[in-house]
Order: sequence, then structure tokens, then C-alpha cells
Amino acid sequence: MILRKTNDLLLPVSSSLAGMGFSSTWVFTSLYMHDALSISYLFAGLVFTVSGLSAAMSQVLAGRLGDRFGHRNVLLALIGLSGVAYFLIFYVSYFLHSPLVFSILFVVNISINSAILSPLNSLVSLSSSSSLKGFSYLRMGNNVGWGFGPVIGGTIVSLYGYPYLYLFGVAMNVANAFVALSILNVRGRTTRNPVKARGRINPLFFYLGMSALLLFMIQGQESVTLPNFAGSFRDITAFGLGIIFFVNGLCVILLQVPITRITSRIGLSKGYTIGIALFTIGFFTMAFDYNLLEFVISMVVATIGENFGFPAGNAIVTTLSRNENIGHHMGVFNAFISMGRSMGPVVGGTALTLFASPVKIWSLATVSGVVAILIYMIKLSRIVNAEEKQASETVDLPS
Repeated sequence: MILRKTNDLLLPVSSSLAGMGFSSTWVFTSLYMHDALSISYLFAGLVFTVSGLSAAMSQVLAGRLGDRFGHRNVLLALIGLSGVAYFLIFYVSYFLHSPLVFSILFVVNISINSAILSPLNSLVSLSSSSSLKGFSYLRMGNNVGWGFGPVIGGTIVSLYGYPYLYLFGVAMNVANAFVALSILNVRGRTTRNPVKARGRINPLFFYLGMSALLLFMIQGQESVTLPNFAGSFRDITAFGLGIIFFVNGLCVILLQVPITRITSRIGLSKGYTIGIALFTIGFFTMAFDYNLLEFVISMVVATIGENFGFPAGNAIVTTLSRNENIGHHMGVFNAFISMGRSMGPVVGGTALTLFASPVKIWSLATVSGVVAILIYMIKLSRIVNAEEKQASETVDLPS
């Protein structure tokens, strides 16, 4: 019980610090690459795509290493490597100004920071008495970091310049290391269940991963389609875009707990499918938005979908996993998510290039959400319901 309470508190704090350091640099790095290093938009986009694919592989590796050596140990190692990577990027951006070296280090740093998700998710899964509740708190912590990170990053750039962003990243990793040292390590005990395949990845995870990939292709529209559509088609200012994303983070903080209680009552399958549906609808309705208030309303709908679907997806991984394989499965699941985020901007960019109609643009950008629901309902819903029912017969989950 003490272990659970300790990790339930510290894991969201660790996620918040990681998210704050990561988001403070992520938002402004493409600007630095173009403005200071004279890197073309095409090459910068290629760097981000490669970093997304590399992140997918690193998450799988981190999950498998966590299963073998302990997830807390892997988390500490990744935080240390992230701090070193941030310092090297600071050195290159301040002294060398080499586009190639900077790009390589940036890809490495994205891979390391993305891999941190695997031990964090695995520790939540193994520590929490309710995985849904644990993942909800972890998500709230991460969104606190992503809410304040860009504001802090923008202030640093305005006052001191781009290189000092990466020193802030070093500072966040130092703080996170002290938090991680207090996290209690948890190892999964061997379980027996014919649905929860051991060794190789169960085919069920392929279907779950595909639904997540298609869902996160829509989230990928936040980096290209939404900013360009809002700015070019609807004359929304940069400040207005900041308000839209701030509302997203605020809704997570305010609504995640009550929505988690609803999901725990209606079940993971219903929560996941409702989440995908609302997330898809929220982004599609942006085709009909003309002013800031309307975009904010659409973002609120999409964020409510996030609050239902994103934690439920991680909890479903826990439901279908053996304890001793949880890191591997979380890594594979996160890899699908990373690939979806990488593919989303390509789809959105294609839609913006091919179409002038807002309805056509957002139809192509969000159709993957409909396919994600169909895959989950046809291939997984019945099995997840049965597994969740079996678990509830042996463990009383808090509401």
C-alpha cells in the first residue's frame, strides 16, 4: 500500500518534469533550425519524421530492458542520458552551429525522451491499484508540464536566446533524477492467462496498436494542420493558437478525474470508443470554425475525447498483459502511438496541399478515427470486456 501511494504521487511528478523540459524545447526547435541554422522546412520536417520513427523503436527497447533490469533502473538511466543529450545540444547550438550535428543530436534526444514513457507507464501499471486511475493521474502530470513548458520556453527565447532552452532541459532532468531516485521499483509477478500471451506479442496487441496509431494520426494534426488551417484559412493569430492549446491542457487538468470515474463505471471499451469518437468529432468540426471561440469549443470536445480514450488505451494494455511482460507491451503500444504522430502531419500536409475546401481537409485528416473505432469494436471490444469482468471478480477497483 505504501509503495502504491508513493509511486502514485511521484510518477506524475516525474512525468510533469519530463514533459516540461521536452515541450519547452520541442515547440521552438523547428524555428531555431530554420532561423538560426538556415535549415529548410523540408529538411526540418524530415528530421522530425525520422525522430518519430526512432522514438517508436526506442520505446520498444526501453520496455524490454525494463522487464529484464527493472523499470525504475531504466527510467533513471534514460533521465541521465537525456540530461547529457540536452547539454550536448546546448554546446552545439551555442558554440558549433552545425546543422548536421544538431539534427543528429536532436533525433537522439527525442528518442531518449520518448523512451521515458515506457518505464513510466509500466511502473504505473504495476504500482496502481487501478491502472485507469493511475494512467489518468500520470496524464494530468504530463499535461501540467506541457502546459507550462512552452510558456517558459518562449520566455527563455525572448530573454536569452535559443541555446538556453537546452540548458533548461538539463535542469529539468536534474530535478527529475532526484524524483526518480525516490520512486520505488516494482517487478511484475508471473501470471497465467491464455489471453495474455507470453514471449511473442499477442496478435490482440496488433489490433489495439493499429487503433491507437490511427487515433494518434489525428493528434498529429496539432503540429501542422491545425496551426496552418487556423492561421491561413481563419486568420487566427499566434496568440490565439496559444489560447487553443492552453484550453486543451486546462481541460485535462480539470476534467480528467471526473471522466476517469465515468470510465471506471461504464468500462474500458466504452470509454475508449467514446474517446475516439469525441476526439474525431472535435477535430472534424474545426472545418466549420471561423473564430477563436469556435475553435476553443471544438478543442474542448476533442480534449474530453482525450480524457476518455488516452488513459483507457493504456489501461487496456494492462488488462491484456502478463505482469512480467508489461514493459515490452507498453513499449510496443507507445511505438504505435509514435508512428501515428509521425504519420499525422504527412496526411494533414497532403490535405492542405490538395484541397481548398475545409470540409475535405478535415475529412482526410480525421477519417482514421472512424477506422480506429471499427478495428477496436470488431477485434477487441468483446475480449477486453471479458478480461475486465474477470479482473473485477477478484479485485475491487476504486471508483
